[in-house]
Amino acid sequence: LLLSSLSIARERELGTFEQLKISPLSDDEILLGKLIPPLIVAFISSIVITVIIAVFFKVTFSGSIVLYLIANFISLFSIIGIGLFISAISYTQQQAILGVFAFQTPAVLLSGFVSPVDDMPLFFRILSDFNPLKYYMLIVKGIYFKNMDSLTVFKNLIPLFIIGIITLYIARISFKFNKGD
Repeated sequence: LLLSSLSIARERELGTFEQLKISPLSDDEILLGKLIPPLIVAFISSIVITVIIAVFFKVTFSGSIVLYLIANFISLFSIIGIGLFISAISYTQQQAILGVFAFQTPAVLLSGFVSPVDDMPLFFRILSDFNPLKYYMLIVKGIYFKNMDSLTVFKNLIPLFIIGIITLYIARISFKFNKGD
């Protein structure tokens, strides 16, 4: 989240954003270039963390590793989409970092990591339905510990994918709007 949120804001702050404006690349190509590197880094990091959990902490993996990797990839896609949206509306790296903290703290609290979502008041349960970390937590715990079936996983992946598409689309619109600055 932090890596992707700093990408466009850093370009603006360093003045290289002007070079992007005059480049022959389309907005989609630029955003794709900002999406792919953090996605690869985060995906590799999550694989390394999963191996560390299995090897060093001896936590048994109950579900399908392929399903887990697919779910992990789509979850990271969604989170990076939010990071690019934050970056597209930020003019400095400091604004981007503050935007990440403004999103990340409530997102973690509403994800079910700290306390179960079902035990939250109705307002926060509704709010957590728009939180990609909630679905990620459900999927990871379900696949890792309960051997969650693929239908349930894909049912929880749909909101993640939708969140990723919407945030990338909003980032693209914000980027296009801000491109003429």
